Amino acid sequence: MDIDHRLPYRIGSPVLPVLPVITKFLPKSIDQYFPSYEANWREIEKILHKSKIKGALMLCLRLHEGDQPQEHHVTLVVVSTANQHSQQVWLSAVLQLRMYLNDLKLQNLAVEIIDKCATQGLHMTIWRPDNTTINFWNSKLPAVIAHFEERDWVSVDVQRREHPFLRPSPVSIVICARDADNPVWWNTILPNIRSMLQQDGQDQVQIVILFLNQLLYLDHGHTKPDMDLLKKTYNEADKWLIGASCSRSGSRSSGTLGGRVVLQDKDKKHYFGLTNWHVVQDKGEPDKPTQDIQVSIPSDQDHKLACKEHKCRVKEAKKEYRMERKKVEERGIRSGRLDTIKCLFEMENEQKANIQVFERTAGNGFTGARNIAWKDTSISDTKDYGESDLKNLGKPDSRGLDKSNMRDPSDFKCWIIDWCLFETGDKRTVSPKVACQLKRYRAEIDLDEYGSISRTVGVFDVAKLGRSSAWTQGTTSSIRSEIRLLDSAPMEEAPGPVQMKKSDFREEPKDTPKGQTLFCYGIISKNPGKEFLESGDSGAFVILDPSIRKQKPTVVGLGFSGNQATNISYMMPMDLVIKSIEEKTGCKVVEPTYCKDP
Repeated sequence: MDIDHRLPYRIGSPVLPVLPVITKFLPKSIDQYFPSYEANWREIEKILHKSKIKGALMLCLRLHEGDQPQEHHVTLVVVSTANQHSQQVWLSAVLQLRMYLNDLKLQNLAVEIIDKCATQGLHMTIWRPDNTTINFWNSKLPAVIAHFEERDWVSVDVQRREHPFLRPSPVSIVICARDADNPVWWNTILPNIRSMLQQDGQDQVQIVILFLNQLLYLDHGHTKPDMDLLKKTYNEADKWLIGASCSRSGSRSSGTLGGRVVLQDKDKKHYFGLTNWHVVQDKGEPDKPTQDIQVSIPSDQDHKLACKEHKCRVKEAKKEYRMERKKVEERGIRSGRLDTIKCLFEMENEQKANIQVFERTAGNGFTGARNIAWKDTSISDTKDYGESDLKNLGKPDSRGLDKSNMRDPSDFKCWIIDWCLFETGDKRTVSPKVACQLKRYRAEIDLDEYGSISRTVGVFDVAKLGRSSAWTQGTTSSIRSEIRLLDSAPMEEAPGPVQMKKSDFREEPKDTPKGQTLFCYGIISKNPGKEFLESGDSGAFVILDPSIRKQKPTVVGLGFSGNQATNISYMMPMDLVIKSIEEKTGCKVVEPTYCKDP
């Protein structure tokens, strides 16, 4: 009899799909799956009552997002509350339920008892590791990943993750994989990693394996934009606002305008907007030259939404005005309310007209880097290992460091880089000034300086202004996340303006191969259960949170992706983006300017 007891807060039979899973209603009546429903349901409730298990009981489909419902997905689910002593009780109850269902010839019906918090999703929590801990994990992760390098994994993060009955939330290695249901993860890989960590005195670390098909670029147009930010965009006819929605003209997607970049070529400056490449690329023609891509602000989808909403508002204002005027005519008494409603109607009509004639062409694509692996030799990824250690990979070590599983140092320094510049001209360019509206901090700030967290060690409070979720706050640390891309399209040859020295362009970076391991930084939202970056926020500048005392709003990253299984958002280091821009264009970035690292 197959019993799933891999998690102390989730017991089932047979082996259940790895979390997270979604719950769906049964497509047919319950009698089609569970004969003599009422009588048998009462017997199941008796088994649970005898085991002193309280909770909600339901029959539903439990499956991974994107899977087609099958007969084996039909599951008898008990949602209860787990504690340190519940595992054995739940195990006994599942065995009794399994035998009862088998007697009813319902062998295909799955059984699952799960903690209620786990059904809603266990979240990452704010963690502030010290520098020694950060250095340990940056040097240890290569050895951890070596245990499953050949598996179909997607991301690896070290964070604190909630647990139904462990307090505080334990430090966790969170691994997301497409093949998480494969038994080798649970029977071989997980025990091997746990054994290795125990040798380092890390036996309290939680190892979490989650199912995830792929990381998502956050440029989808189906998410509604922040309407206040969209309104402000239309009110600025002479500049482009940081955080505004943007997209390739004709596209159905939407991303975020991160900010302004100014390049110096000889004695001439060129003004650009910066976002992610995947925000403006032509999905139908991925090899389309960058200079043929026209960028619109706001995005086409958001512009259609704004036109539709204001059309409705004008219609409602007009209706209200007519009704009030009719009342005045019937009573024969002039009303001040009528004048107010008329004024509002005229304002709505004027705003509708302004939106319709708003010039949305922000500029043409100039150049970019799409999903390339950037190898930066200035960053030490093996600072806990001395030179003698690196020369003796695979040899025994007196400190217990498992160097046999260490990758060659040349493999350590690959970071994901994904950016695009579009030229705006110097008359209507991106304004570096932005109205910051964070909790307990409201002021105009300048986003014209950047710093590096890739060459420092610490925990950083960060914020961002994005097209969908507006201002959000979170934390990131110098512990790097490692991700794998599902695929990567080739990057085209993209010349710059004729004034720029094309001869200075270096050899194009090779495309990032499928399965290449890449570094980035994970960000945890300070709003529990929410993402720091939502769909539509791709391309947003990530800055040091100015609401934190003595912290300047320095740009430290460019947001680009998110993890649905963990709610972790990802950014690439801004200093590496700037380096990539300078290498690609052969020009000096004079804005944002480099400032002291955090």
